[in-house]
Amino acid sequence: EPGDWSSDVCSSDLCIWASWNEQSRNARKQIYALQDSFPKKQIMQSAISIDTNFDRWKEIVDADSLNWTEYCDPMGWNSKIITTAGITRLPAYLLMTAQEYITAVCYSIDDLKYTINERVPNKDDD
Repeated sequence: EPGDWSSDVCSSDLCIWASWNEQSRNARKQIYALQDSFPKKQIMQSAISIDTNFDRWKEIVDADSLNWTEYCDPMGWNSKIITTAGITRLPAYLLMTAQEYITAVCYSIDDLKYTINERVPNKDDD
């Protein structure tokens, strides 16, 4: 069911960024550092770049050596995730249920933290 926050499955936090956007590159590193900030939540974090230059994206990802799942969508601003979520600027963060329904689009890490605390149930909650 859309928007179901069942506690027995993970939800996702996606960081939308691009190598050519310095603010989003920094935000990507900050969101990576948050991985252990929500020990009672089941959240899978990953990043999606809207780089149209795959080589540039790969260079940045390799240099940063962050240990999480990274994707590159070469469609850039025309990417399905961008158009579906209505993203208008970077960085952006999507909070999704395990069923892959987008439940929130945030444009700051503080908003994302607040939204996770308010909407994602703790692992022990039913």
